[in-house]
Amino acid sequence: MEIEGRIRRHAKGGPPDWIVSVPLLDVQTQGYSRQEALKMLKGAIKDYLDYFFGKKRVTISIIDDGRSKIGVTCSDQPLLMSLILIKQREKAGISVRAVVRRMGKTSPNAYKQYEYGSKRMSIDKFGELVYAVNPRIRLVVGMV
Repeated sequence: MEIEGRIRRHAKGGPPDWIVSVPLLDVQTQGYSRQEALKMLKGAIKDYLDYFFGKKRVTISIIDDGRSKIGVTCSDQPLLMSLILIKQREKAGISVRAVVRRMGKTSPNAYKQYEYGSKRMSIDKFGELVYAVNPRIRLVVGMV
């Protein structure tokens, strides 16, 4: 799975020159060079993974198309999917209980086990969970 992001030059042309963002992970970094901005992004995602899941041996890869799009991949896909759920729930400003209500369930464990990364999820389940967290998100699957 590759998560799409964007990289662009700062509109005002002042330092730092490059801004990179990955909306699905709700992360944005910047740097004086394109390479520095991408390196900062990689570090930020790794820091989030370490914070939420403890120090795990994961490899974050950034794919740069040389224009305005980037892709983010992780050696532990389920962990990355769990991070998406956490970051989107934080961005939406809702509690686990609110997500559970949107899912039509009563137990917070019905959702929290996926956010903790303790239970693997299918693409269908991931889509259902993301929609419960933020109904405005559209997940698009495509081929490069």
